[in-house]
Formats: sequence, structure tokens, C-alpha cells
Amino acid sequence: MTIRSVSTSTPRQRLSEALISSVLVRRTPTAAIDLSDAVVDWMATVRRANGDFVGPALSQAFSDLGIADALPADVRDYLQMLHTENARCNVEIRRQCDEIGSALAAVGVQGVLLKGAAWFYDAGPAVADRMVRDIDLLVDRRRADTVRIALRERGYRDVPNLIREPGHIHEAPMATPNGLVNVEVHYELATRTSLLPAVEVLEDGRPVARGLAIPSPTHRLTHAVIHAEIVNGDYFGGTVSLRDSLDVSRLVVDYSDEINWQALLDTARARGFFPMLSGALHKASQFTGAPLPDVFADDIRGRRHAARCLFQRRWPALEGGMGRLGVLRRALAWQRDSYALGLGDERGFYAHLQVNRRRIDRIRSMLARSLKGA
Repeated sequence: MTIRSVSTSTPRQRLSEALISSVLVRRTPTAAIDLSDAVVDWMATVRRANGDFVGPALSQAFSDLGIADALPADVRDYLQMLHTENARCNVEIRRQCDEIGSALAAVGVQGVLLKGAAWFYDAGPAVADRMVRDIDLLVDRRRADTVRIALRERGYRDVPNLIREPGHIHEAPMATPNGLVNVEVHYELATRTSLLPAVEVLEDGRPVARGLAIPSPTHRLTHAVIHAEIVNGDYFGGTVSLRDSLDVSRLVVDYSDEINWQALLDTARARGFFPMLSGALHKASQFTGAPLPDVFADDIRGRRHAARCLFQRRWPALEGGMGRLGVLRRALAWQRDSYALGLGDERGFYAHLQVNRRRIDRIRSMLARSLKGA
């Protein structure tokens, strides 16, 4: 089958989008009971699922719905292979997390696992089907040197080909020959530290293993939103990551009773990320079927954001262009440089001069690396 570039998605590709969303939330795809190649564009479906890192989750969902045998044999076998291999990798990464926790406990430190790694200590299918590329570990900044020394004693070394900007929110990635993925030691969760201060996450962390904790459900959800919508630029770009939306959906479904939604709404408004939070929740409802908490259900801005994302999703060229604008906005975000310079909320002339000078230096460095690589 030939894959062609199109300016808008075809009806079969739109059916693929609906199929992924329906299946990920364990709903029988009534609009596509016939899962044959004649009805479903499986090339587009698998390509989209892999692009959004939900291939293993899609495989698990088909199995849970009892319709895996209705898939074309090559599609079923491929998705099952993805799930099997991802589950195997996750077992290894969980073992790596446990070893890191032991190293931390030996020096009297408790770290908090962020984002994907937190799912390894949670019940549910994400243990096997969540795709993880690294281990993000939040520690008290005052103990960061102690943590790095402890990791070095366990064989971890800085990864030579990965660049860390000076003054960033995490240390340079570290790796060990016996580990499957890198680990990043974080001091903060984002350069806009007021959105979710590290001290709050560390204080409310829930112990899950020796030397390790995971964030509270409220903080897991908040961080998922901040990272996807603000740090990655998805809110400005109007783009969708199915993996991020699935994370939000699972947190809403699994922990709705533990999250004080009104308090979260009030915090988001006070700290300036309410539009992103509401938008992420409405996107999760639109694309992965999460129930909307009552206090967010009637927010028109969140609803419009989800509708905008759906519209762009149907026009690949528009989605790609807006996504690049979102990435550009992330690259030029004021806080990316003001945080590293220790400027806080200062926005005076001298602060602008320092920030713009650092932006220019970053662009020069990026161009130099690009030319060297060429």
C-alpha cells in the first residue's frame, strides 16, 4: 500500500482517528465493526498510533475489548509484538528505577519519579503499555550533588552526545551500561516554577519503593498538563499528543475521587494555567474519552481548544505548521532564559537585554552544532 501525502485527511483516515480514540478508552468501535483493510486505513492508523507513542496501548485495548482477532492478521501480530516488547522494556526500566531508589536511600534521599516512570508503580495497563524514553527524577536541589555522586558510584555517567543548557531545571542526562534508559535528575518541574513548585511535589510524594515516591494524583495531573501544554507548546500550537491525553484520561478515571477539582481549578486560575488545564481536560475527553469533571464541563475556552485541535488534526499540513509554531514559542519562551539567569519575575530593560543575549547565544550554539553535524 502506498502512503501519499495529502492536504486533508481522507474519510478512511478520519475513521482511523475515531477508531484509535474509541479503542483507547475501551469502547467497542460501533462505527467500524468491520475492521478489515477495506474499511480501516491500517497504515494511517498504525502510523498515527506510533507517532503518538500509543501503539502498545492500542494493542492492549483491542485485547481487552475482545476484538483483537477481528484485526487483519499482520496488524494484530504487529501490535501484539509492540505490546510484548514494550512490556519487557518496562520491566527492565522498573528494575532500573528500583536500583536508583536503593542508591538514593543509601544516602538518605527520597526522589520522586515523574511522568512515565510513575506509571510503573501504579495499577492498570500503563505498567505494560506506557512508552517511556527516560527516567525523570525530582530531588531536593540541596541534595542534587549527593544524588549524582550516588548514581556515579552505581556506574552512571553523563551521556556525552546529549547537551544540557547551563542553568536548566535538570542535570545532564546520565546513563549506565546496565540500564535501558537515561536518567535526568530534576530540581524543578518547569522553568515557570510558580506553576507547580518542586517543594510541593516533594512534600506530597507517595512512597512506592525504597528511596522512591510518585507525585500525588493532583500533582501528576498538573505536571502532565504543564509539560504537554506549556513546556511542549501544545496549547499554543493546538496540537494533540495521544499519549499525553491518555495519561490525563487515566488519571481522571482512576483518581477522580481523590482530586479536589474545585481546589485544582482555583489553583490553576491563581497561578495562570487554567486555560491550559481546561484545554487538556477537554482534549482528553475529545480524543480519549475521559469524563469531564463537573467544574470544567461548561468552560467554553476548553471546549473551543479541543474543537480547534480536532479541526487541525483533520488538516495535516495545518497541524504540522501550527505544531512548529508551538515549538518555536517554547524555544523562545521568556522563562526558559530568565530562569537560567535567576531573574525571576523581573521584566525590566536590563532583564530583556540579558534574556535576548542568551537567546542569541543559544541560537548560535544550535547553528554551530547543526553545521558540525552536517
